Amino acid sequence: MSKPDQDTKAGARPSALLQNLAAIAVQASGAHKMYREARYSRSSGAASAGKRLTSWSCTCGWAGTAKELTVKAGGLGCPSCQAAEGLKSA
Repeated sequence: MSKPDQDTKAGARPSALLQNLAAIAVQASGAHKMYREARYSRSSGAASAGKRLTSWSCTCGWAGTAKELTVKAGGLGCPSCQAAEGLKSA
């Protein structure tokens, strides 16, 4: 008895399903890497990008530098109205 030729199967191209799965795996690994870095290692804020948040403004109309902000138990506060909710970095 003769065995079927295995050489013909070895030269065959991968199926479209396998090619699609490989493409999905490459994209998923990149997305997971970004998720993992964002969650566990690197911060993605302005300070980590080398920028300094020196200009701040409040809904009460106050605008000034970060040195002028007041530090409270609840976080940073506006030196004019003492509120922390309306602060925005500019």
